[in-house]
Amino acid sequence: RGRERSRERSRERRRSPTGPLPGTCVVKLRGLPFAATHRDVKDFLHPALIAPDGLLLQSGPDGRATGEAVVLLASEADAARALKRDRAQMARRYVEVLAGSEEDLEHARKMASPTGRGSGGG
Repeated sequence: RGRERSRERSRERRRSPTGPLPGTCVVKLRGLPFAATHRDVKDFLHPALIAPDGLLLQSGPDGRATGEAVVLLASEADAARALKRDRAQMARRYVEVLAGSEEDLEHARKMASPTGRGSGGG
């Protein structure tokens, strides 16, 4: 599991920090306050518009927040707006906003399902 996470972070570093991956409207957030709500994330990413049911706050197997989220934005332009919030502050914490992929979104949805280990609350 440690190697898998290391490879994932390495892939994220190679992604362009200035724009979304071509053809995708997904971003990943890391470093969220553990008490962050859907409203908090929507306010943080404003004026970027989030697609309906497009916000998945991640939880671990124990049901506790991980401080990460996967967000499906309404358009590529909204994804670009969201990426401009990279390292902005939320509740005295800086939040990383990274370009995501459809694969990230599907994985988050799987983890949020009753058969997954975590929950997302999308």
